[in-house]
Amino acid sequence: MNRTFAGAALAAICIPAAPVAAQDAEWVSTLEGRAPAEMGLVLLGERDHAEIVEIVDRTMGMTPPGMRDYALLERPVRMGDACQRVRWDVTAGISDGLSTRSAYARRQVALAPADPCEFADYATLADGIEDEQGVELLRMASALHETGRPLECGDETASDLCRTDNYLRLQLRYLTATRIARDGDSTVVWFGEPFTEVRVPDDEGSPIAVVRRVPAVF
Repeated sequence: MNRTFAGAALAAICIPAAPVAAQDAEWVSTLEGRAPAEMGLVLLGERDHAEIVEIVDRTMGMTPPGMRDYALLERPVRMGDACQRVRWDVTAGISDGLSTRSAYARRQVALAPADPCEFADYATLADGIEDEQGVELLRMASALHETGRPLECGDETASDLCRTDNYLRLQLRYLTATRIARDGDSTVVWFGEPFTEVRVPDDEGSPIAVVRRVPAVF
C-alpha cells in the first residue's frame, strides 16, 4: 500500500513492519526523523528543485529487491485559479547505503479555483506542453461531459462505460485527469482507474474517442 508522508510524520517510513535487514540498517539510519524537505536534499542532491513538502512511498511488489521508489512533491505555486508543481519520481538503492539511482522531474497542473493548491487533483504534463497550455487543456478535459461533439466509446473492461451517451458523459464528469499529452493533431487525456483514455482531435468536426482498458502490467 502506498504511504504519504508530510512533516515529522516522515519518521513512520523508518519503522518497517518486518525486521530491518542488515543491509537496510544504514538506509534506516540515514532517513530516520527527516522531514520531507531534508529527504529531498538527500535524494535529489545537487539537482535544481524547490522545497519538497510531501513524500509518497511508491515501492511495490514489482520493485527490485534493495530498491525503493518515491514520488517527491515540490511546494505548489498558484497560477490564478490553477496551480502548478513539480513531481520527482525517484528510485533509490538501499542495499549498500542510500544512493539515488534515477530522478525524473514531471510538471503537473491542477484546477483549484476555491481549494488550496495542496489539496488539488494534479495531472502530469507530457514533455512539450507548457504549464499555461496544460491548464487550458485541463479545462477542456474537465468540461468533456458538456461538449456538443459526438463521443465514440470503447470498453475493454466490464464497467459498462458505453451503456448510453448520457451515462458516458456522467462518468466523464466525475473522472479525474491524471496525464495530458499531445499526439499529432490530437490531445490525449488519461483519467484515473480503471484506465480511461480520451482522444480529442483539434478538428472540432471530428468525434472524441473514449476508450477504457485494463493497463498493461510491466
